[in-house]
Amino acid sequence: MGFYKNAIFDKTGTEHEEESYEENYEEGESYEEEGKGGDESFEKEEEERAHAPRGDQTTLITWPPTNEDQDDSAAEDSKLQPSAEHKDASISNITSNRTSTTSFFDSGILETQTQSFDYSDGESSIARFPTFHFNIHTLASLSFHGPGAPHNNRGPGPNMLNKSSARKVNLLLAILEVDGPETITIKKGPDAGKQVALLKMILGDEKGGVGKLSAWREVAEVWSGMNSGRSSMACKRGDVVYLENVLLDASDPASSPLLTASPNLKSALTICYRTMPYNVQEDHVFRSDLRLGESDPCVRKVAAVVRWFEGMAGLVGAKYGPAA
Repeated sequence: MGFYKNAIFDKTGTEHEEESYEENYEEGESYEEEGKGGDESFEKEEEERAHAPRGDQTTLITWPPTNEDQDDSAAEDSKLQPSAEHKDASISNITSNRTSTTSFFDSGILETQTQSFDYSDGESSIARFPTFHFNIHTLASLSFHGPGAPHNNRGPGPNMLNKSSARKVNLLLAILEVDGPETITIKKGPDAGKQVALLKMILGDEKGGVGKLSAWREVAEVWSGMNSGRSSMACKRGDVVYLENVLLDASDPASSPLLTASPNLKSALTICYRTMPYNVQEDHVFRSDLRLGESDPCVRKVAAVVRWFEGMAGLVGAKYGPAA
């Protein structure tokens, strides 16, 4: 705007230019009348006046031709507007960016879903509440029947089956060793010659008592996982189990008590906690968070046996909270 300011609105320059034009016009007429090439002289003088310095006065400026103006406008437009190649490249870049962004989010969603699925399938932070329950007042203890136990605590109790020293009890124990199952042939009695399953285990309680258990027939098959077809249902070393209706024989004070489980006794076993998981996806059902049931005497009893076994087995950093 500064360049065209005085050229458009300067009245002084305009009047001076008009006077010069009139003078030139009169001179041109005189040249024509005299017949001495007035046209050529007029053009020459006009050119000299156009190039002569005028001091601080604004010079005469002519507007450029229309076609040049259009060319300049087209050049400006070409700078502002991208070419067809640039448009295609920009569109392809936008499309590729949009595609890559979509792919990124899709992969992120897929990855998140996969992680969530794996996390919930295995060990998860969602706590499992203990589901076992038993009457702690009916529990017997191996510590009162093994070697070193007081003499008046050995022998028959109120739950004895007959006049012998064996009696039917309920126990909460940790499995120290598992042997079997194996198939044996009965040699005597009405079932002589019949093959049955036998499962042997060594168990202990939190007070240090140890006993030897023999499970027979269908009980051995169930406790060993033979009938279920799932290895996770089998009793394993480190399991804290609740035994019901097993026969306790402590007639020999010099040896560990003997335990017997059979279908005739209606023996049953419940896995309360698995301290040594073998398969994460299958064993997590036996790894409830015992801290959630601290108000329950049964849960506190199980937690005591778990701590005893972990300390005896040397499980460094073991815990009985959510499965690790």
